[in-house]
Amino acid sequence: MGRVEGLEEESVLRAAMAEELARWDAAVDSTAAADASLSFLEAAYEYSGDAINAVTAEAVSEMLTRLRSDGYRWRAEVLTSLWCFGSAVGVWRRMAAGATNVSYDEKVAWEDRVEERVADGVGEYRRLVHDADPEVRSMAALVLSCSSTDAHRDFDLLEKAFSSESVELARACFGEATATLGRRYAHDADLRDRVERFLDAALDTQPDLVRFRIALAFTDAPANPWSDQAKAWERNADVKDRQTRWPCEV
Repeated sequence: MGRVEGLEEESVLRAAMAEELARWDAAVDSTAAADASLSFLEAAYEYSGDAINAVTAEAVSEMLTRLRSDGYRWRAEVLTSLWCFGSAVGVWRRMAAGATNVSYDEKVAWEDRVEERVADGVGEYRRLVHDADPEVRSMAALVLSCSSTDAHRDFDLLEKAFSSESVELARACFGEATATLGRRYAHDADLRDRVERFLDAALDTQPDLVRFRIALAFTDAPANPWSDQAKAWERNADVKDRQTRWPCEV
């Protein structure tokens, strides 16, 4: 793609995002907000919706501005978008690592910018882990799991929140977030030991819904030490009649 064509495409994507943001801000119910947020996400993704694009970093900034705005109504949806963006970082890097005759430098630079901007909100995510709304605190935990700037501190925070959470779906999300953070830092021997202990205890004592969401931390991720085991957890969890996701995730 030439630079002129690239700039034209970015302009189209920015216009699409601006249109959806306006609809999102004006939404009067969760259905309208969810519809606008889905279209907004689509404008900030490419490669069949699995990777970030040239304007995703700007989308992150828009989300953080709203998250920091007192009284913004759609905080759970904002956090879900940030979680999606943070989770998508790494797709281009993995493709670049395996490429022999294609340059992914520009796309890897997009991911660097997105990663930095999502991490700018870590203080907000930590605060919102204790929010009164269980949907908000669930999403705050999940975005923190893919943006943490201090893995040991945030593992402590998420593990304690998991232990004290009284709403089962929120506890399931805290479990997924704790496991996700541990998976991301599996190269850290101390943290790897901690996540092993967390998994052993949670999978022995928690109900199926919690174990199902914990499994998602591994089955929805690239190859990791727990992949095969997690597939069994997910397959054996009896959640067919349960709400396994919050409305903002759907």
